[in-house]
Amino acid sequence: MKYRFLLTILLGASLQLAQPTAALAQMNNQGQQQALRVTSGDQAAGMAASRYPGRVLKVSRSQVGGNPGYRIKMVSDDGKVFYVSVDARTGRVGRD
Repeated sequence: MKYRFLLTILLGASLQLAQPTAALAQMNNQGQQQALRVTSGDQAAGMAASRYPGRVLKVSRSQVGGNPGYRIKMVSDDGKVFYVSVDARTGRVGRD
């Protein structure tokens, strides 16, 4: 009985200590998201497809010019495979 009470107290205290840390981490993630112009792979794929004709085959996260970004594998209408890089911080789109 004493152990159950002690365990309940310890669990409650650990949850109280974890909440501010989780809130701080969430605020930091939101701050990073706001600094990025491109926030998802779908958005990056749409930007690449609107700039270069063809079909999107694959989207992957990568570093673009030292910034977070996306690398999009595409195939042109005549069957040639090419890659497009999207810088998530600046929104710059370029063909590799």
